[in-house]
Amino acid sequence: MCLSRIIRKHPNNYDVKKFISPLADMFERRSSTLSYQNAAASFLLQLMAISNPDTLIEVQPKVVKLVHKLALYKSGTG
Repeated sequence: MCLSRIIRKHPNNYDVKKFISPLADMFERRSSTLSYQNAAASFLLQLMAISNPDTLIEVQPKVVKLVHKLALYKSGTG
């Protein structure tokens, strides 16, 4: 969350595209807990608010897959 504040204050000093790949990898790791995935999703939302959302298009299928998995887990069918 601190990093998102820093990027929000100084958006020209950071390349948002550098953060996308590591965040996307967090969604696919089995060792990542829900809290890490939640933090990654929150950071992605912050990046979308700061920059052009089109830069995050490569992460979209992974996020949809994660949300689908969470919905199945929550409903008890997964």
